[in-house]
Amino acid sequence: MKSNSVCGPDPAGSTIGGHPVEICQCMKAFVWDPLQQECYKIADGPNSDCKSDYPCKASPMNELSRCNPDTRKCECHNPKNPGADNVKYYTKTGECFEKRFWNGTCDHHDQCKASLHANAECLPQQPEEGSVAGTQLLICQCPTGRRCSNAGTASGPTAAAIVFHTILLSLVSIYVFY
Repeated sequence: MKSNSVCGPDPAGSTIGGHPVEICQCMKAFVWDPLQQECYKIADGPNSDCKSDYPCKASPMNELSRCNPDTRKCECHNPKNPGADNVKYYTKTGECFEKRFWNGTCDHHDQCKASLHANAECLPQQPEEGSVAGTQLLICQCPTGRRCSNAGTASGPTAAAIVFHTILLSLVSIYVFY
């Protein structure tokens, strides 16, 4: 085994041909790269030096990262949806997230904050009339009473605009049916 690892006898006492088996592990803050057969330091974030994807993926950047083959630096990347703007890095948590859109589905706040705005949140969509009880979709929204500076651009409507349109549609339906 190469540097950045610690080797010792197998705690289970395994032997091969009567000889004790030696087990090697990467030191703390290092990750095993099976292709290079070496332990590499886990990346600190984007632009960390790397020789393979393993140090990037083992970091908080997660599976949505890679070692750029040209620059040899870690970056956010989604192999299923490649493109410079399809994955966002969120400095606060050090994670890479798939890009989210206003009123698009989400699992937690950080996904929305990374792609859209620091005030964006992953909130339950208002149930539609006739929808099945207990089924709620979480979507990226600008919470009522908060300002999301880019929420009113082509990225999507502000919370105030959604409320306005909802009221307007309600008034139109009342007018049509009376």
